[in-house]
Amino acid sequence: PAFRSVTPAVRAGVAVLTGSVPDSETRDVATKVVTAVQGVVAVENQLVLAADFDARLMETWEIFKDRAARLVAAIPLLLLAALIVLAANWAGSWLAGHLGVVRLDSRNPFLGTVVRRFVRSAFLVVGLLVALDLLGAPSLVAAVLGSAGLVGIVVGFAFRDMAENYLSGVLLSLRRPFEPRDHVRIDAHEGRVVSLSTRNTVLMTLDGNELQLPNATVFKAVILNFSHNPRRRLSFQFGTGSDQDLLAAQELGVKTLAAMTGVLNEPGPSASIDTTGPSSVAINFFAWVDQRETDFGKTRSEAIRLVKLALDHAG
Repeated sequence: PAFRSVTPAVRAGVAVLTGSVPDSETRDVATKVVTAVQGVVAVENQLVLAADFDARLMETWEIFKDRAARLVAAIPLLLLAALIVLAANWAGSWLAGHLGVVRLDSRNPFLGTVVRRFVRSAFLVVGLLVALDLLGAPSLVAAVLGSAGLVGIVVGFAFRDMAENYLSGVLLSLRRPFEPRDHVRIDAHEGRVVSLSTRNTVLMTLDGNELQLPNATVFKAVILNFSHNPRRRLSFQFGTGSDQDLLAAQELGVKTLAAMTGVLNEPGPSASIDTTGPSSVAINFFAWVDQRETDFGKTRSEAIRLVKLALDHAG
């Protein structure tokens, strides 16, 4: 349609083009087309750019109709490609949701979360690549696959912290220094573990506030897990006069602790003298509890109260 107003003529092997075309690109294409004709030794291009708005509008309409016809013809293929992507996404989500079959959730709930997200993403990427190949875009597929390494390097530099947190999350899920609901202290932060995502470790502080720590920080930190060992020792200190019977004070405190509900017999309660001063002596009392059956904080509080009453009652 762009050559509708072009008039060709040939004189002794020289092709002369007169008329008008909508743009300079079409003018150059006309020269190339005529040059390819056998017997043409030269081309004299006298075409001018058309300023006719109606002609340009008609040309645009022809192009639009051609593109629309191609789009309508490709609708079944587009629908099939979309169906492939949706099916891949559904398959990845289904498989990720049924990883409990291999007991990932019970053995390592944090690793299960990371693996589920990886499976969903992998299925979606494969579905997109298959859809692009079906639509006849092998060059785009090759470009995506070929540039994956370069993109990984660029993303690694641009999002170094994000990549570090992701890798740290995977390593934490493999090492498993804590479990959900464990009472931990990570450097100066203390609370119960709520979840481990690909970027953050979420703690619920003892005050009931949500604390999000970057996985890279958690991975490098000193972690104290109060819940890993079900048996935990409680301790507290009392002072008594240096002129008092220290052995009797120790025995009285140990006896009081041993009679408490929740205090273990093995290992049993104990007491030791810590520091002495001119007029007072500090005595440390120790007892063990099973955190699975006894609340540590409440038992320690009750132990302090009962030992204090026993010491006061004995004068």
